[in-house]
Amino acid sequence: MSDDDDFKALFFAECAELLTDLQDHLGTLSDGDGDAETVNAAFRAVHSVKGGAAAFGFNDLTGFAHEFETVMDRCRSGALSITPDLCLTLMRSGDVMELLVESARDGTKPTDPLIERVLSELSDWLEEGGSTARKAAAPAPDMEEPAIPTDDREVTITIAPLEDFFSSGQDIRRIVKAARDFGPTDVTCKGTVPPPDDGPLTACGLVWTLTITTNAPPSKLEEFVSFYELTADVTLDDEAPAPPDPVEELEPPALHEPEQEAAAPKAAEASSRAVQKSLRVELSRIDRLVNLVGEIVITQAALAQEIADIEARLDMEIPHSMEEMARQTRDLQESVMAIRAQPIKSVFSRMPRIVRDLADKLGKDVRLSLSGEGTEVDTTVIEELAEPLTHMLRNSMDHGIEPPDIRTAAGKPAEGTIELSAEHRGERVLIRLSDDGRGVDRERVLAKAIEKGLVSPDDQLQPEEIDQLIFHPGFSTAAVLSDVSGRGVGMDVVKKKIQSLGGRCTLQSTPGEGTVFLITLPLTLAVLDGMTIRVNDDRYILPLSTVVEALRVRDCKIETLPDGGQILARREGYIRLISVRNALDIPNTGTDQPEDMAIVIDTETEGHVALLVDELIGQRQVVLKSIEANFKQIDGVSGATILGDGRVALILDVSALAGLNRQRSAQRPVLTPVSQELEHVA
Repeated sequence: MSDDDDFKALFFAECAELLTDLQDHLGTLSDGDGDAETVNAAFRAVHSVKGGAAAFGFNDLTGFAHEFETVMDRCRSGALSITPDLCLTLMRSGDVMELLVESARDGTKPTDPLIERVLSELSDWLEEGGSTARKAAAPAPDMEEPAIPTDDREVTITIAPLEDFFSSGQDIRRIVKAARDFGPTDVTCKGTVPPPDDGPLTACGLVWTLTITTNAPPSKLEEFVSFYELTADVTLDDEAPAPPDPVEELEPPALHEPEQEAAAPKAAEASSRAVQKSLRVELSRIDRLVNLVGEIVITQAALAQEIADIEARLDMEIPHSMEEMARQTRDLQESVMAIRAQPIKSVFSRMPRIVRDLADKLGKDVRLSLSGEGTEVDTTVIEELAEPLTHMLRNSMDHGIEPPDIRTAAGKPAEGTIELSAEHRGERVLIRLSDDGRGVDRERVLAKAIEKGLVSPDDQLQPEEIDQLIFHPGFSTAAVLSDVSGRGVGMDVVKKKIQSLGGRCTLQSTPGEGTVFLITLPLTLAVLDGMTIRVNDDRYILPLSTVVEALRVRDCKIETLPDGGQILARREGYIRLISVRNALDIPNTGTDQPEDMAIVIDTETEGHVALLVDELIGQRQVVLKSIEANFKQIDGVSGATILGDGRVALILDVSALAGLNRQRSAQRPVLTPVSQELEHVA
């Protein structure tokens, strides 16, 4: 990869962050909660994108950003008032910026008609506010109009690299090359290299001075400086008079005098403290580090197992050392996982644009409410989450939210509401997408399922079972196919994608009131705190965050229901009792004490339930391995791990187990010797 490619990749990464911030600021303005600083922050984001685009010659992006920036400048000067109509144009402008950045990254010509439409809207706003803006910007009668340079003059740019200048991949040669595009450039360098014993050579102490002979307008030079000041303390001194600079943040500072050169490192140090340091690392390198941490965890478990086997022969200090190693391994694992964690905001920020576009297309009035954008998830999960969330959102817009007239007739507000939220639940993240639309038409879904042969007319399905039919491949109740949804390629894709990430997707619907989609995903795809259990001679892992308590079956009161299901009495009432052996269809091999323990767990969808297992072995940290990538998806199982003795243990999906047990119980009741004994005790 060439230097230009490296810098372009850095630019596009910066654009992604800037556009996310821009959408946040514009959303705040649209909600009526913004202030002058919100407008300034939005302006700075647009200006930064424009500066970088100009440096790389992305003319389409630069031109649009210039118009967008001009409107934002009118807003912050007070020439344009922030109104709902203007906010809508600004939000659409942010959408167009994303399209143009994508086109620049892909090297394609932007063709979306939205671009010309929004450009026209921006021009209209500039014309509408033109007289006010000119009046506000007109100089006082006794002020002399500043001269705009037309002849060549000398411009001096001083560059004092910050500590991370070289480590972030910057190259002074590239900056000089870009400066020479403005005209003949002389380069001088001053400074001293610090002694090696003063620490790592991250700050070289060098200061470059570029003297450019050019007739370029000040705005072009400011764009040049704006781009490179991201990684260096850059100052600009233009010897010719220049017009007042509307960009407060880019006001040219004074040129360093020769006797002031020694102050340059101090200025760089101050700038370094003001900006939080960051380092962009390829994800493949982090993945390699995560895999190594996983191997360390497996090796530690194997070592602990070996020590346990010969414990009587070991000195007491060795178990203490093992505890210290376990603590250090956990600290290392948590630090590495924190590197991979990212706020889910980067995915959520794409959703308002989808809602706006579909609302216009479908003629619906819809408000999207976002919460929990700061919830952190593994970066791999975030990258794969956009597609299923988009499918679900489009489904809610098309099939869920009714047109305004139908909502009004049903006694609902004309404006529909979609809520998208994320929160941590133990070691998993719960994503909730709900709407206040019509809900699932179960009669229509069941009729379509019978027509397709998915179920028999004689089947007696529960309401929640009918709802789950929409996840079947190719299933759709749409009478007319559209390019929004209803082509039968959506909800099954959602379920498969979520399952591939080690998660699950469920649906809850109330006819006439709305629908709720629940997605549960692991916070990380690497390491998990688990509780080891035994069923027959096999080991299984329960996520520790779901375990509430463990009870001995002989001390519990258990009752059998007419349908063959069982319930367990607890302090607060009865909870469902689920046999892991029955749910996973594991044959009983006749162990001495089958199903001797009841593990109370907390599920996302059914509250507390109790799992019947043969033995509770203990807590351990395990490394998650994907089953689907090497075999296929197994119902009730979210992954696998390698134990310290080399055996493979399956990691159970406790919420899925509850559904599996219901299905198995419908086929045959749970009748084990222990359960019969419990009935007698009860």
